[in-house]
Amino acid sequence: MLDLANVLSNRNVNVFFLFPSRGGDTGKQALRLELNKKGYKFAFLPYTESVHNKNKKDYQGILFRDYQNKKALKQMEAYADKWKIDLVHTNSIVLLVGAMLAKRIHKPHIWHIREQIEEAFNLQFDHKLLYQIYFNRASKVICVSNYIKEQYQKEICKTSSCVIYNGIDMERYKISKKEKDCNRFNILMCGRIDENKGQKQAVHAVEKIIKEENYKKIHLKIVGEGNGRYFLDLKKYVKEQGLETYIDILPFQSDLKELRKESDISLVCSKSEAFGRVTVEGMLGRDIVIGARTSGTMELIQDGITGYLYEYGNIEDLKNKILQVIFTWELQGKVMDHAQKYAVQNFSNQMSAHKILRIYQQAIRNHKK
Repeated sequence: MLDLANVLSNRNVNVFFLFPSRGGDTGKQALRLELNKKGYKFAFLPYTESVHNKNKKDYQGILFRDYQNKKALKQMEAYADKWKIDLVHTNSIVLLVGAMLAKRIHKPHIWHIREQIEEAFNLQFDHKLLYQIYFNRASKVICVSNYIKEQYQKEICKTSSCVIYNGIDMERYKISKKEKDCNRFNILMCGRIDENKGQKQAVHAVEKIIKEENYKKIHLKIVGEGNGRYFLDLKKYVKEQGLETYIDILPFQSDLKELRKESDISLVCSKSEAFGRVTVEGMLGRDIVIGARTSGTMELIQDGITGYLYEYGNIEDLKNKILQVIFTWELQGKVMDHAQKYAVQNFSNQMSAHKILRIYQQAIRNHKK
C-alpha cells in the first residue's frame, strides 16, 4: 500500500492512513519511521477485522470486534473531518469498518480485495449479509486478479468490480544476472512458511532429485517467517533425511535482491495465491518460475512461455519440471526474456497507481452528481 501511496502522492493526491492499533510494537515503530520519513499523516486506532475461523463460530469474539469497531468509528470520523478527505479506500476484504466509515461521512468508498480468506486462511465473515450490503454500496471493488474477482462475484459481490494487478517496484526487483555457472543450480522459495504455501512439496521434489535421480548439483533456499507446527515439521524432516547440505531454511528477509542474484529457479507451490507477488518478483529477477497450476499463479504464468506450471500436490510432476529446466538450461534464456518483459509491461507501480487514480476521480465525480 505504501508503494501505491508514494506514486499517488507524486500525482498530487493527499494520502492519509488509519491503521489498526493491534500488532507488535516493532512493526508499528518501523512503519511510523517510514511514514514520518515520507511526510504522511497517519494514526493507529483500535479497530479490527470482521472475520473469524470458519470452523468455530466465536459469538463472544464477534460481539467484542463489533464493539471495538463501533468505538473506533467515532475516532475515524474525527480524523476524516480533520483531514477533509474526499474518499475512503479500504485495503483489505477483512475490514468492514472502512465501508461503515464511508457511509457515515457520505463519501465514496473503494474496496480493494487482496486475499481469498476462506481457502488461504480458513476464515469467514462475521456478518455475511452486512458485507453483501456494503459491497453493493461500494463505488468500485478492485480485485488483484481475475481469480479473486471470480471468487467474490460468485459469493457476495454484485457491484461494479474490476481487476488491477498489484504494482511492484521495478527498480528494486529487476535484475541482470551474471553468466550462469552450471556446476550448481540454486532454487529459491519465498513466503510465509505454512501449509498453504506448500514448502514441503518443494522439499520432497528436491529430495527425489538427489536420492532417486542421483543429481546433487542443486540447492534449495526456503526464505520466510514461520513458527507453527508446519514450520517445525519442515525443519525436522530436512534434518532427519540428511538434506541440510542441499536445503537451507532461512528467516524472513525484507530485501531479497542478493539472494535473487544467485538464484536460477523460483518455486511457487501455493494452494491459493490471490495475486502472486513472488511470481512476478521471480520473473523480474530473471529466474525461471515454476508454479502450481492454481488460483492467481496460473493466471500469471504462461506455461512454457513465461515459466512452467505443475499440478499442485504432484511431487513427481514438480520434480520433472525442475529437471526439465536444468537439463535444457541453454534454451531457457528465451523464457527469462519473455517473463521479464511481461512483468515490466504489466506490473509496475506506476501502471497500477494510474488505474486506481482514474477510479478515484470517477468515484468522486459520480458522488457529486
